[in-house]
Amino acid sequence: MLEITTLFGGFALFLFGMNQMGKGLELLAGNKLQNILEKLTSNKFLGVLIGTIVTAITQSSSATTVMTVGFVNSKILTLKQAIYIIMGANIGTTVTGLILTLNVEAIAPIIAFIGMVMMLFMTRRKYKYSGTILFGFGVLFMGMNMMGEAVLPLANNPFLKGLLEKAGHPLLGIIIGAIFTAIIQSSSATTGVLITFANNGILPFSSAFFIVLGSNIGTCFTSILASLGASKNAKKVAVSHITFNIMGTIIFSIFAIIFPVISFIESWTPVVAQQIAFLHTVFNIVTTIILLPFTDLLEKIANNLIRGKDPRDVGFSLMYLNAQAYNDTISTIAGIRQETIRMFRYAKKNLLLSTSNLINHEDNRSAEIEFNEEVIDFLNTEIAKVNVKAMSNNLSREQYKQLSYYLKIISNIERLGDYSYNIYKLSVNMADNELNFSKEAKEEIQLMVDNLEIYFDDIEKSLMDNEFDMKKLRTLAIKISDIADKNREESLERLKSGKSIAEEELAYDKLYTYLMRLRDHLQNIQNQYSTIYQ
Repeated sequence: MLEITTLFGGFALFLFGMNQMGKGLELLAGNKLQNILEKLTSNKFLGVLIGTIVTAITQSSSATTVMTVGFVNSKILTLKQAIYIIMGANIGTTVTGLILTLNVEAIAPIIAFIGMVMMLFMTRRKYKYSGTILFGFGVLFMGMNMMGEAVLPLANNPFLKGLLEKAGHPLLGIIIGAIFTAIIQSSSATTGVLITFANNGILPFSSAFFIVLGSNIGTCFTSILASLGASKNAKKVAVSHITFNIMGTIIFSIFAIIFPVISFIESWTPVVAQQIAFLHTVFNIVTTIILLPFTDLLEKIANNLIRGKDPRDVGFSLMYLNAQAYNDTISTIAGIRQETIRMFRYAKKNLLLSTSNLINHEDNRSAEIEFNEEVIDFLNTEIAKVNVKAMSNNLSREQYKQLSYYLKIISNIERLGDYSYNIYKLSVNMADNELNFSKEAKEEIQLMVDNLEIYFDDIEKSLMDNEFDMKKLRTLAIKISDIADKNREESLERLKSGKSIAEEELAYDKLYTYLMRLRDHLQNIQNQYSTIYQ
């Protein structure tokens, strides 16, 4: 019983260490990983290379796959580009297996201790994140050492020996590898466990062979989870990932059954742990080389399995207007009103996302913010086109007045989007320069944003109902202005008392310039829309 609890404890340390090491590497790289993926070209070899590099840095093909699903969901990447990245991710994840063959168990606690000291006492981000990497690295090998000590007494256990012998059967081995990896969501972790068993003489390479192949199917479970609730294109990424790994496993398994692949890899080194790591690497490189020319087929399979129009595609199309049918003025004005409200909602959403990035000092919604900004610009252009064409009809004075004011309203909404996007860029700039607002400043900003959100909500309701409570809206606009003035005074006091640095308060002042511009454009919309129906 003690061996089992030690095994689970060691496994928990191993997974925690792997997570911390990958997290530290990702934080140290900052926004560069995301920028690399976003600037991906359609070149398949570059795509595979980038997927490999990003995964080698994050130490997790799952992390790369989740990022890729997110980018496809936000239309930053195409499905084909995502397939290239996933192929590269499968290669990049093999770096972890190769690292695990290193013999550093004796110094692992020292490495973990050094990393912990850096994490706790270093103030500069790059040293703190480097400490996280060292801490994770040390804990990872400490966990492997614990697992090794736990499994050693189990070497002669009849049940375990029988199970491992059965794993040498291709189908059963693949199923075991797939299920285990799907549960822990990491093929690298599965490889690590197999290496631990091999280091202690419990697992022969012939039994580990097909478990390794199956682990590459099980790791697809993460991309499936990431695609739930996402766009159809994002779901296609998950399907492509599964298809690629299943096809690769089938091809490699057939090849291994026909040819002496196991004995060939065994001839490279007598160390079973290294044989497992080499297999993981060879499998992913070979399957990528074989299937890279067939990316069109993988894309076609995904498109056939996930059918129908993506609901998110309506972002770049008019839902309530036909750009060619503008002669019916009444229905055109009604459609313009609906599209204007839709555009307004995108602007509100971007304000909340960008300020959340700023307050929480994170940058995990940038793809969605970029997408929303593009939709706002698209809707501004398309609504204006229909509006101008409709103004060439024979119009009543009231209709002409409504169309004229709608042009002004969408122009103000477009400016709302611009200032929200400016806040997002400010948050990115602050993160790059290692600036962060104090707790007091964040609370002040949140109060301002909460009131702006109420202002957005009240105007949206007014747009929908065609009823404006001008007194309520003006009171709210004044309240927001008063909050801004008070908060700016608090900012100056913090600067005078030395509680904050000049760079942070300059960023704070710039933020409030953007927030007040948002208030001004909301007030313009309120006044313009109320004029239409006065």
